[in-house]
Amino acid sequence: MAQLKLALLGAPLITVGEMPVKTESRRALAVLIYLAVAPGPQSRDTLATLFWPDQDQSRARSSLRHVLWLLKKAGVADWLTLERETVGLRTGYWLDVAQFRAQIAAGELAAAVALYRDEFLAGFTLRDSPDFDEWQFRQAEELRQLLAGALAQLVDHCHERAEYDAALNYGRRWLALDPLQEAVHRRLMELYAWSGQYGAALRQYEECVRILAEELGAPPEDETQALFEVIRTRRLLPPSTAAPIAGQSSKLGVFTPDTPTPSRAPVAHHLPKAPTPFIGRTQELAELARLLADPYVRLITILGPGGIGKTRLAVAVAEQPFTQTCFPNGVYWAPLASISTEEQLVPAIAEAVAISLETEEHPPRSAEQQLFDYLRQKRLLLILDNCEHLLPGIEWVAKLLQAAPNVQILATSRERLRLHEEQLYPLQGLDYPAGEMAGTGMAGSDFTMHPAFDLFVQSARRVRPNYSLSAGDWRHLARICQLVEGMPLGLELAAAWVGLLPVAKIATEIQTSLDLLETDMRNIPPRQRSIRAVFDASWLRLGEAEQTILMALSVFRGGYSREAAAAVAGASVRQLVKLSDQSLIQYDPVRDRYQIHELLRQYAAERLAQHARYETIVRERHSAHYCAWLQERAVELKGAHQQAVLATLEVEGENAQIAWQWAVGQRQLAQIDQGMDSLGHFFEWQGRAQNGYAIFAGAAEQLMRPAPQVAEAQRLLAKALGWQAVFAHFLGQVTTAQQLLQQSLELLQSPVLASQDTRAEQAFVYRQLGALAVMAGREAAWSLYERSLTLSRALGSDWEISEVLARLGRLAHVLADFAQARALLEESLAIKQRLGEPRGIARVLGLLSQTAVEQAQLDQAEALARQSNAIYQELGDRNSVVEGQRQLAVILLWQGKHAGAHHLLEQTLAQSRELGHRALIAEVRCLFALALSVLGQHEAAQEEAKIGVAQARKIDDRNLVAWSLWVMGWVMVGVQAYAAAELALRESVAIYRQMFRETDEPRHLGWVLSLLAYVSWRLGNQAQALELIREVLPMSLRLRDFLPLLTAMPVTALMLAAHGQKVRAVELYALVWRYPLIANAHGWPAEVGQELATLADELPDAVAAAATIRGQSLDLWQTAAALLEELSLGQLQE
Repeated sequence: MAQLKLALLGAPLITVGEMPVKTESRRALAVLIYLAVAPGPQSRDTLATLFWPDQDQSRARSSLRHVLWLLKKAGVADWLTLERETVGLRTGYWLDVAQFRAQIAAGELAAAVALYRDEFLAGFTLRDSPDFDEWQFRQAEELRQLLAGALAQLVDHCHERAEYDAALNYGRRWLALDPLQEAVHRRLMELYAWSGQYGAALRQYEECVRILAEELGAPPEDETQALFEVIRTRRLLPPSTAAPIAGQSSKLGVFTPDTPTPSRAPVAHHLPKAPTPFIGRTQELAELARLLADPYVRLITILGPGGIGKTRLAVAVAEQPFTQTCFPNGVYWAPLASISTEEQLVPAIAEAVAISLETEEHPPRSAEQQLFDYLRQKRLLLILDNCEHLLPGIEWVAKLLQAAPNVQILATSRERLRLHEEQLYPLQGLDYPAGEMAGTGMAGSDFTMHPAFDLFVQSARRVRPNYSLSAGDWRHLARICQLVEGMPLGLELAAAWVGLLPVAKIATEIQTSLDLLETDMRNIPPRQRSIRAVFDASWLRLGEAEQTILMALSVFRGGYSREAAAAVAGASVRQLVKLSDQSLIQYDPVRDRYQIHELLRQYAAERLAQHARYETIVRERHSAHYCAWLQERAVELKGAHQQAVLATLEVEGENAQIAWQWAVGQRQLAQIDQGMDSLGHFFEWQGRAQNGYAIFAGAAEQLMRPAPQVAEAQRLLAKALGWQAVFAHFLGQVTTAQQLLQQSLELLQSPVLASQDTRAEQAFVYRQLGALAVMAGREAAWSLYERSLTLSRALGSDWEISEVLARLGRLAHVLADFAQARALLEESLAIKQRLGEPRGIARVLGLLSQTAVEQAQLDQAEALARQSNAIYQELGDRNSVVEGQRQLAVILLWQGKHAGAHHLLEQTLAQSRELGHRALIAEVRCLFALALSVLGQHEAAQEEAKIGVAQARKIDDRNLVAWSLWVMGWVMVGVQAYAAAELALRESVAIYRQMFRETDEPRHLGWVLSLLAYVSWRLGNQAQALELIREVLPMSLRLRDFLPLLTAMPVTALMLAAHGQKVRAVELYALVWRYPLIANAHGWPAEVGQELATLADELPDAVAAAATIRGQSLDLWQTAAALLEELSLGQLQE
């Protein structure tokens, strides 16, 4: 049996044998992790409560069974021990946490520390499981304390043996656990001094002063200041006389802080993760902090050539604690390197500050105005990284500053922006010894005062872990620093050669190239000369084969896999390793992916452009590889691996898009066909309608040109137009979508394609036309869907069949044919379950839930809705989660679980605002008003309802406006404002009647009419109330809509009571109050209930009891039919 291994000290890595355990369910991984770490078998009830706290025990145990099934599928079946009431793991698995604890206990501290990659389950979180989060936190904290104790002992152990490099490494790692521990700062100061690195010791003190001042607003302790003076004046005692560190128990080996750790400031928003520690730049940080603290300095440009460290400095500034107080609304990072035009600035910055722009065809505000309105009242720092290629349109930044008076901008650029508001901050290289200071007379310890040296040594140790400079290396390193002018990128690339060349040789190589570029190469801009020297030096060290490979690798965007590098660049593993060793590319073992620095990629791309024929070959390979890859993903996108494929597409998105667009530009029809559907589904399901529309509009334009393969080009053009229409519809451009689909259909049905099988394309177009036709004419929509279904069945295309069935099921639901709706949806669900497509399963479960609601099967509806939403939660699909929560909240309202609905709607309203879905915001706000009303919070309900109606009117969605007016009517009835309620309800009725033909009533019309009947009764218009009831009853029976009956029957009961039929009224009262929506509601239901309860009290006890029992046993639909017959015969009389 292959061994199960769990590495949890860091991001979790779980394998069985050599194969990783892969599952799309984070909860499944969490259960496996908990079973591995917690001792012994675990009770199923315990696990159910821990991981599904919001579900009742039965559903939670069912969810646990599903997760265990997923783990079996993932390859862990042999390791699970499943009993009726317990779950556990077989003995014999390897767990790094257990080994770490055992090594600590055995005193094998170095091995234990080496095993600790990062905090326990770093980066792993589980939504909606607070008890698991608490358990994870406790485990992480306990292991962190064990690590701190081990590091403390190792520092002492290495110190006693004068192994200062090792002691310093352990000490720095110890300090990283809590930078506020002065005792550890002091120990590092001593170690640096004892190892002869006095400059580093003094810098350690400066770092201690800075951290304490920024975090605590306090100076160092007297002991720390005294140690600084002793080191500064070179009076430190020899190591043998040093006192033991405070707070450390040598017996237990556990570090205990002397003072409580203060609370930490929250981290800045959306900052890129720095791959290496930040070195030097103390003065620059202080100066930039001073500038940012001045509210009149609105725009600062960190100016310098590529590779000088502008981006890294900007990140370091954003990470400083002062930004948390100066910018209470956050620090936001907007990387601009990937955008090519100034028109893309607005969406790029909107994405950076995490707002969603309105996407209608003609929105009331431009995207720019939406962004300005959002930022106008914010006090935040916006970092614009890499601005130099956007200078023609950079005046827009000044407009932003005018519109948002409390926003400050920190920009990085190779060129000044030349704006009136701009405060330049020219950035030079890191400090290094210049001129005569680099002579041989300086001691090595003096050189440690220069950050450029520190960066070189740190970078060299990534190639040679034990690297240290010899006495003869200092002046050569100083020369290297001078040649690259302290440029960080130059130093890093130069340091990469220490594995092959001595420092003196590296300096000589760079010297030759620098002299040439600075004196002869006039077409190289001055700002690029130094970094080009470094790149040229690296380039010249490569063999011809490696140069060719590096040029080919420049076509990739966002990294690449080993397989892609082989297919496109012909690179072997050995060659990739060689390039990686020379810091020309970087390998990320976690993602199993290679990266190339953007500046170096540009350099290699320029080299490639000098070989036009080879560049064409490489780009053809790149396009062929990724288009074929997209074709392989097309089937997987419609099955069990859908989410994993979407995640992979997210990673490879840039490569795939560039490859497909190159194929479009070159009219490579086979490759265009290969990639089209996968890209379309990716953009559709990830909600990237703007990108999808643009890429398919561009493809359609290219394909409209005449081509030798006319028929194939026309088929692909029709397909591209169809996809363009999908995104036009998503963006609210209904007319455009209709025109595009008609154009597509005409092409597919033209004589040119008569000999080709275009059934798949026609099925796709008919499906999209059906979606557009739903609101215009349901019969037309049904016909279009049936055409699509017929074609898909003929092709045997299961996924497409399931999609059309789901849409037909939804349409049957709208037409009130619930039996047919359920049948169609269940057929769709069966196919999707067979395919294993999670997104489709979730969507159909949601539709079945809605059908169950209309049939008053509310418990089943809730269960289906929760299943659907659980899948969306696992998928991380925010749009669908919010929509699913809205549907679940409606069900909870109808079930009378009003407090639960209120809580869920609060969350959903906040989330819908984040997504920027205006129609959804208006709808959820109205539902929120309804929840407040039935809870008796009438004042708040009125306010929310007013806002909801106003928002609906702005969107100009007539159906939404009419429904929101019904909510307003309900809320106003709750406070007995009957005249205002009548006004809102009559407007709602008018809109609904105008929208639909008499034979095609909107479902919500019955809701409005029944409530209007109650209002008419309260206003004394009994005749009108009776007429409205006579209209509502047949409509509800025809549409099988139970909700209007729950309003109409209380009104009818009041009428019956007024005409002396008290027993009949009590029966209706007992029938309706079986439904929690009415029984648990405040407002008018409670008012009517009190009246009818009083009426029941007036009857003899036996008569009232018998009437109540009869009413509770009545069938809603039969009773409605009987009432309709009674009313039509005029039997409502004394």
